[in-house]
Amino acid sequence: MKFATATMIVLCLLASTSWSASNPLIRNCNLAGGEFTVITLPDDQWALCKIGHAYVGAIDVMGFNTQTAEPTAFLEYAEEHTECHGALTTATILNTTTKIELCRYADNSFIDTQTLNSGVQSSDNEVFNKYLGL
Repeated sequence: MKFATATMIVLCLLASTSWSASNPLIRNCNLAGGEFTVITLPDDQWALCKIGHAYVGAIDVMGFNTQTAEPTAFLEYAEEHTECHGALTTATILNTTTKIELCRYADNSFIDTQTLNSGVQSSDNEVFNKYLGL
């Protein structure tokens, strides 16, 4: 019985590892040095990538990594805008009670307001700045 339980645990771990390796959002987030997470908005769920202290859209990271998109959230941050020029929204990290405030732009790119408000010069944003090449 113990062998069967151990085998099931190993198979589940392999399946989850294989799935995450094949998911482009998770893979690109990991390549960026980030942690993949999912948030719940009042009407939807979205994938985010936490790079250092910064929460940004996982789709935005994939577009940035593959050079197929220039997310407005990244451009606004890099241009040292410290106010949200999009829509403010509060999200809950899936399976937790942790809430974060996000700035959501017209292109559906996201950045958390704490990162945006503290700006490029903040030491809290060093990891995200390095990722963006700033």
